[in-house]
Amino acid sequence: MRSQAKKYLEILNYAAITNEQDVAMALELLIEAKQPITIGAVKDLINGAKEKPPVITINHPNLAQYDQLIALEDSHGYMH
Repeated sequence: MRSQAKKYLEILNYAAITNEQDVAMALELLIEAKQPITIGAVKDLINGAKEKPPVITINHPNLAQYDQLIALEDSHGYMH
């Protein structure tokens, strides 16, 4: 019984220092799936549910191409 109380307190503490709603949702999922309720299982569900930010790739322009366009404009008499 003492072990169960310790597990319960660990989960309550985790909820207090992170996000109570995330912990509540994780607990509901564990109960519905009839899985053991442990702090590790709660953390795994919460951390697995969070999406990783997308990887954004920024291609740097080739300035030589812009130079070619400017030269082309100059050769046709266009004004900048």
